[in-house]
Amino acid sequence: MRIVHFETHGIPGIAADEGSGWHGLTQRDSGFPGTLPELIAQGADLLRIGRSLGQSPAIDLNAVRLLPPVPARQKFCASVSTTTITWRKAG
Repeated sequence: MRIVHFETHGIPGIAADEGSGWHGLTQRDSGFPGTLPELIAQGADLLRIGRSLGQSPAIDLNAVRLLPPVPARQKFCASVSTTTITWRKAG
């Protein structure tokens, strides 16, 4: 699973790809789970969110502006197991 943070026409969005193409939502869409930096800071279950995005409309990554997953000057720690990835804000 791959997850990206993007914006289109100034509106933030999030998309995921599990091998069948990119699917996602923008902040204006119903069911938008939040931006990737927000979700990471909240310690959200990104695997679950990514899977749910697979049911969302297709996203053409060539038509959006990709954003960094973590804005500059913010630190996060990651804990990885075979089934989950857990993020928390450091400090």
